[in-house]
Amino acid sequence: LLDNKLSERVKRYGRLSSKAFALSSLLMPAVFAIPPTISVFYHTLPFLMLIVSSAAVLLGRFIMFQDELSQIKAVYICAFSLLSFVNPLVCMSEYRYYDLYDEKSGWPAEITMTIDYSWFVLCALMPFMLPKDIVLITDYKLGYRPQNF
Repeated sequence: LLDNKLSERVKRYGRLSSKAFALSSLLMPAVFAIPPTISVFYHTLPFLMLIVSSAAVLLGRFIMFQDELSQIKAVYICAFSLLSFVNPLVCMSEYRYYDLYDEKSGWPAEITMTIDYSWFVLCALMPFMLPKDIVLITDYKLGYRPQNF
């Protein structure tokens, strides 16, 4: 679709971010297979990968479709990207602190909760913020097709 217009570097970033998102999506069942009582890191890591790779894919799509970047979409990208990179850092820092000192850190849980829920709210807004060319809409119709014998 855009192969002639994009530089090789942009294409490579798009492929890499899409593959990272696909890999994190494939690993998501581990969240349900590995309980946090066995390993908090391995339980949470696929979801953290999904968070970061979602931001990478979003950035890649807007690099490809720069002409659709409005001011509100730029603010959205900044907010989503910031939360997508801060959330895993906070999460891993909290886990590390607990491993070292066997207690919860002094970091307020309300801040972590706000970061987490804000990310989910921004995910819900993503279909309205993506470039129009790449939002996939599928329509299913149920019907009966007679078979000739």
